[in-house]
Amino acid sequence: MVLRRWFESLGPGLLVALTLLLSGLGRPAQADEKTLILSETYLPHECAETLAKEGNTVFVAQHDGGIDIIDVSNQAAPVLLANLDPDGPLYDSVDIWDVQVLNGVLYAFNRGSTQDPIKGNWTGVYMYDVSVPAWPVEIGAIVWGSQPYHHLGAYTISGEVGLINGVPHVFVCSQISGDVEVFDVSNPANAVWRCSLYSPGGTIAAQTVYQNNRLYTAWGRAGFTVDDVSVVSSPVRLANQPYIGSPVINGGLQSISPTPDGLHVVTGEYTYAGDVRLWDISVPSAVTLVDSWRLGTGALLWTVHATNDYAYVAHLEDGIRILDIQSRTSLTPAGFCDPDSGAPAVTWAGISDIVIDGSTLFACHAARGLFIVEHDPYLPLPDVVTITSASYRQSKRELTVYATSSEQPTATLTVSGFGQMTWNQRRSRYEYKIRVNNRPATVTVTSSSGGSDTASVSVR
Repeated sequence: MVLRRWFESLGPGLLVALTLLLSGLGRPAQADEKTLILSETYLPHECAETLAKEGNTVFVAQHDGGIDIIDVSNQAAPVLLANLDPDGPLYDSVDIWDVQVLNGVLYAFNRGSTQDPIKGNWTGVYMYDVSVPAWPVEIGAIVWGSQPYHHLGAYTISGEVGLINGVPHVFVCSQISGDVEVFDVSNPANAVWRCSLYSPGGTIAAQTVYQNNRLYTAWGRAGFTVDDVSVVSSPVRLANQPYIGSPVINGGLQSISPTPDGLHVVTGEYTYAGDVRLWDISVPSAVTLVDSWRLGTGALLWTVHATNDYAYVAHLEDGIRILDIQSRTSLTPAGFCDPDSGAPAVTWAGISDIVIDGSTLFACHAARGLFIVEHDPYLPLPDVVTITSASYRQSKRELTVYATSSEQPTATLTVSGFGQMTWNQRRSRYEYKIRVNNRPATVTVTSSSGGSDTASVSVR
């Protein structure tokens, strides 16, 4: 069973009508030259788990706080449209762990351990018409015990939705049966159970992803499977890869994501090592490990998402890590964006899920809300600034700084806290002199083209 993330140190927050766009609040973000935080939007429930996006609307699962619905048409200033709480603000019985959206229908996956006080039953999956995002309307549910096999789908931390031969189906990682339960939801008011995809090793499904008639499932300490569900009543298991990571009690293979062509998958492990692995599944009966990568900071890995070129990894307190998989031969670090500075404190409060839309990343943070990040791998590298000399002449109380730039002489260099440097064409360097009463221990030179350098100040 996947370790449940408790947010004991977080207050419940107050329900508000508008989003607060933060600038300068919280800990400073860290990023490389390939990523840029476009906005950070505070969400009042402070327990974001997963998110989904359709069009210009993002849906964030907020555990007992329900689902936040956000308009992101202006990425610099998203707007909180509504909060959808299945059991209302007076109760905490419904615990939304995952959300998915398809063709204007929102699917909310519930791990609540008690009855819905309004419905009077145990509801595993709530379904809403969100064609008008600010006014969601419930149109169906998968209820525990309402019909034969329906109980198998209730009580879950993860699910998926997809079209099989044009018919919408929901795939539920059931914590009752331990298997993936498949439902035809073409009529949301009357979901029909179709089949079970069985656990390969007595563990519970942690995550499942549907793509092109195949279901890719991470099974914790039982590894991962690939199933052909094109004939939904008779699924065929194509691949069964055992877990090869560190032995764990609560954890193991947490997340899985196929590449668009379906020939490879990227997996992520919920351990303090947090290994990310690239697998060749072009021959499903002979799965091959291509490469492994480990962040190594102790931050817990939560989700992975593969595109054609990159794998995006949510490392909770260490933010978003980007790995280049274009060659399909290795996992190579290619960028990062970490909203939380400092070493991980193991609070489980950080980036927990990511949705990729072209070069834009939508990421939910368990304590700080929604981040929108631009990832542009083709941006030019920042200016390489080098301080060649930094000295202080005591007799004249004079600070002298010389520096070079990879973009000289077009870049403008500035000695932080002092002033702009002058370009010396004959000596091919930037120069700066000023009288100051006291010698600074260090100086930092920054460039208008990005990049900086810091050096100690010697005494003459």
